[in-house]
Amino acid sequence: MYNDSVKKRLQNLLNDGRNASVHTDSLDIDLPSFYDPERFRLGQQAFYNNVFTMMIAKLSGLLTLFAVPTIVDVIVFTKQSNIPCTAFQRYVSTILHTFVWYEKEPEKQKEFLQSLKIVRKKHCIAFHRTFNAGIRKASQTDMALAQFGFIGFILLGTKELGIYTTDEEMDGLVHFWRVIGCALGMEDKYNLCMETVEETRALCSKILDEIFLPSLVNSKKIFNDMGHVLLKGLWPVNPYLDPHAFTAFTLHLASSVATNNNHSINIDYQSMPQYSKFIFNLQLFVHRYLIATNYWWSVIFRKFFNSQMRLAIYLTEHFPFLAYWSFGVKQSHTPLNCDCDRPDPIIFKKRRNKTIACNCGWEGKFVYGVSLTLAIFEIKRFFMLLLEIIAEWQVIRFAGGLRPVVLTLLDIIVGLPTAMLAVRIIRKYKMSQCCSKLKKLFKCLLFVITMCVLLNIVTLISIGYHISVKQKTLVNLFNASMHLYVNMASYKYAIDELQFVFQCCGHTSYTDWFLFDWQMADYAPRDEMIYDNGISDEEFRDRGVPFSCCSLRSMTPCVHAEMMDKDIKSINENGCAEVISPVIIRIVVIAYVMTTTLIVTQALLAFLIARMIDRISERIRFPVSSLSSMDGSMCVLSETNSSSKKKNDRYITSSVCKAVPRDKTKSGQKGIKIKRLSPIKNGSTRRKKSRQKSLHSSPSRCSSPTMEYTIETSEVARIKPSTHEEHRISRKRLLTKRIR
Repeated sequence: MYNDSVKKRLQNLLNDGRNASVHTDSLDIDLPSFYDPERFRLGQQAFYNNVFTMMIAKLSGLLTLFAVPTIVDVIVFTKQSNIPCTAFQRYVSTILHTFVWYEKEPEKQKEFLQSLKIVRKKHCIAFHRTFNAGIRKASQTDMALAQFGFIGFILLGTKELGIYTTDEEMDGLVHFWRVIGCALGMEDKYNLCMETVEETRALCSKILDEIFLPSLVNSKKIFNDMGHVLLKGLWPVNPYLDPHAFTAFTLHLASSVATNNNHSINIDYQSMPQYSKFIFNLQLFVHRYLIATNYWWSVIFRKFFNSQMRLAIYLTEHFPFLAYWSFGVKQSHTPLNCDCDRPDPIIFKKRRNKTIACNCGWEGKFVYGVSLTLAIFEIKRFFMLLLEIIAEWQVIRFAGGLRPVVLTLLDIIVGLPTAMLAVRIIRKYKMSQCCSKLKKLFKCLLFVITMCVLLNIVTLISIGYHISVKQKTLVNLFNASMHLYVNMASYKYAIDELQFVFQCCGHTSYTDWFLFDWQMADYAPRDEMIYDNGISDEEFRDRGVPFSCCSLRSMTPCVHAEMMDKDIKSINENGCAEVISPVIIRIVVIAYVMTTTLIVTQALLAFLIARMIDRISERIRFPVSSLSSMDGSMCVLSETNSSSKKKNDRYITSSVCKAVPRDKTKSGQKGIKIKRLSPIKNGSTRRKKSRQKSLHSSPSRCSSPTMEYTIETSEVARIKPSTHEEHRISRKRLLTKRIR
């Protein structure tokens, strides 16, 4: 019943839409009049419940766009998808913007409209550049085909991909993309998303049959080349993405959901590498059997894969470790608010009438996460140590672990406040606002963290040296402790507790107690042991093994003196060394793993802080008192009157130091003012030569180091020579600083 309206809309899209350009005159984003908040929210809920499958559908749709010549022309011209590195930046930015649309509320949160504005601005810049370069301007048809990449396979491959939604949620998803398309410059009559889901699905099916399938056959080479670069670029997002396997999966999906079976799409399965074959079959298995909606276990696997996809997107946005490995650190972060069509301007921070260059690099992005991780590890180690002391204190004491425990507590006392202080400092100052005060704080942190590393290394050595894990050594230690059972009450209490808790007797077997007289001393009753463990040897002074050797599992009364063969069943026959050894090994392994992890984390944090200390710009200047003590004049920096201009997006600091009489110096001129003014000009070399000439012609001239060295600075200020000897700097040193 809706075939006529679908055919009419398709003809209108293919004929009139090719001549209708995209609106690029204004960047103002307004929600359309047909926007329905409830339906929009249901569309967002549908994506939340099917993150994994819908992202697979969007990636397959994006891959099919490389078969459309008009879209490929724009993508190739922008030169942001020709290599995996630029493809990673471009399409990860697209993914992050898409997640903003799905997670934010348009009416309450400004991030939603801001994200749409950024995307529309990028589209406008790309469309204008392609049109000025002689390439046909992007049309409404191109926008509709791009919209198919985001929603086409979701509607057509619901069953094949395992997408589970209600009718209301699917209707909300169609409404969602209708609103997004209108906000990005599409006219409603060319929008793929129509009033109903059935009409939209039928229109997408027609577009797949009549446009995409023929394009996939005719543009096979460029489709494979561009798709290969795309999938290689997105490998850091999902390491299971294989170019051959996912291309084959996309072709398989397109041919499966198409109603036109007269296409000639063939998947060259035999020529695929073995790993690609495995990944391709694994993808089919996941979608057909694990998350297919007709199986009851699909709910479990769908939640699992959804969580994995959200984790991958979170890591890609905040900690793209795989991208660091593949493309380098500088190319791995794609902030949503960056303008990728022009270089980022130099960031400056003004603080107390000073302009300080903020040149902290990738270290600033890592140091917060590392310090937070370190604090979490320290807290975890504290609680684990506390539990081990409460549960296994006698075992730790028996094995010689008193010194390692004390050292570990000392490490926690120093390391935990240090890690929390690092988190506090970084959150307070924010790494985009570097200053000399932050540098001093980082120096103190670096010293304390270095001390923590040394303490942890000493703890690691102490664990290996003092704690005994060999069973033979434990036998000797327990044997020596048994001989002190008579003379020292602390050893008697410890051995009784170990034998009672671990249900053992002696170091090797219960017969070890018969080798010496353990009843020589007369102990007073110990109420604490009786109350805590129910153990008392008071009435068994002159007979057999200690009462702590009695078995709790015995159903008969315990006979631990003048024992016959039949009485052995009432006591524990196994030795304590055999039982305690696994417990001590477990404690030592946990201690080694935790301490080693903390050493590595603290060393990494120290390395990052050291790198940041080197990168933070700090101004070197004389005290005001030394300047005021000069005879005749003092040296201040004055701003030049040259206008600020651009050249290659670089700026320099140009300031001249003039001699000002002391009586004319105002109190407000005591501070140092540095302003970014003049650009690099062709005459900068001539100015440098004239300054060098003046240096050579005036041997007595000396320059005061009242200057700032930043990455952007290529000139230094001329300063009137001082008459004081402590202010003199050799000419060789001055020229060396200028070269730097």
